[in-house]
Amino acid sequence: MFNIVARLCVVFCFLMPDLATASADREWSLSFYGAKWSDNRFVEIIRGETKLRSSHLAAVAVSYEFDSICDLFSAELEGNIARHFGVQDHYEVNMILIGRWLAFPWDNMLPTTLAFGSGPSLALGTPVLERDDEDGRVSRFLNFLLAEITVGHPRHPDWSAFLRIHHRSGAGGWLGGITGGSNFVGLGIRHHF
Repeated sequence: MFNIVARLCVVFCFLMPDLATASADREWSLSFYGAKWSDNRFVEIIRGETKLRSSHLAAVAVSYEFDSICDLFSAELEGNIARHFGVQDHYEVNMILIGRWLAFPWDNMLPTTLAFGSGPSLALGTPVLERDDEDGRVSRFLNFLLAEITVGHPRHPDWSAFLRIHHRSGAGGWLGGITGGSNFVGLGIRHHF
């Protein structure tokens, strides 16, 4: 199956050379984003259902694009630090492996990407919004997920804005039996260099 996908990708790259972007020379990026807590589930937020509540975070992230396939898909590693304030009051450190789809038909007018990522997350305090559904326990070490859509401007390819879901959970009980978690929905800006 992998061989078929790889061959199709190679053929597609030769048939569609305008999809090639200058992303190969922009491997690093620096991002800043702010987010507000939502008590909706991750899947509900992706469907557009969200109620934002009064707890916030501010984050800074550094990303490295370490691989790309025909300028259609990239693989990145991101480290970020978030500062929670409001209902929660602590720092959080995350390391995320990200897959990003790079090619959309409208990219010459509005460069767009879609990304999903996952990795370990460590809260440096008590994440009270993430109380376990079963028994009220909290865990400082959980799984981090993100879903993100970015948009840019063709004349400013080094800059983009993004909408991100910042999610921490016990992965349905897989991590220490924790079923609680939190979702923050935010906006950010990214500079590629």
